[in-house]
Amino acid sequence: MRACFVLVLVVAACSGTARSRDGGGNGDVGAPCHGGGDCSADLACAGVNDPQVCGIPPREGCATDADCGGDRCHAIDDPCSPDGIGSECRPACDLVDGICGPGFTCDAGACVAIRCDAGFACEGREVCDPSRITATTPVFDRNHACFPVTCTSDAACSGGRFCVNGTCQDALGSCEIPVAVP
Repeated sequence: MRACFVLVLVVAACSGTARSRDGGGNGDVGAPCHGGGDCSADLACAGVNDPQVCGIPPREGCATDADCGGDRCHAIDDPCSPDGIGSECRPACDLVDGICGPGFTCDAGACVAIRCDAGFACEGREVCDPSRITATTPVFDRNHACFPVTCTSDAACSGGRFCVNGTCQDALGSCEIPVAVP
C-alpha cells in the first residue's frame, strides 16, 4: 500500500479588512488565482477540479491478483483516490452479476474501469490517453485513461477553461488556507 499525504484547503471567514502577508502574491483568502504565486504567503491556490481530499487514505487493497490469496484484484470507485479508482480483493465477477458498478465492467473475472477508448466519456478538461496505462500499472491506477490537460496559461485550455495549478479547470482557483489532514 502506498503512503499518501493529504492537504485540505479550508476557507476561513474573516471580518474587517483583508491584510496582505509578506511574500507571495497579493491574493488574500478567497481571492481568485491561477496558482500559489497569486496568493499571499501561507495561502495556496485551490482549484475547483483539483483532486478531492478526504482525510483518509485511498482504498488500495491490492495492486495485482497475486496480492489476493486466490481472489481477484478488482478496480473500485474510490472518491478519496486522486484519480477516483481504488482496488480491493474479492471473488471473481462475471458479465451478468452487475457487481462492478457504473463506470466499470467485468473483464476475465475482475472489475476494471471502462476506458475512454471503450465508451467512457472524459470531461472537457481531460484528454483520453490509454497509452499511459500498461499491463504493469497497479489495478488502483488503471483508471478510465482520462488525464487532466496540462497547461501554463489559459490559452492552452479549451471551452473557456482556466489554467489553475498547471491543469485546465472549469473555473479560476481560490486562495485558501492549507490545513494538513492526519
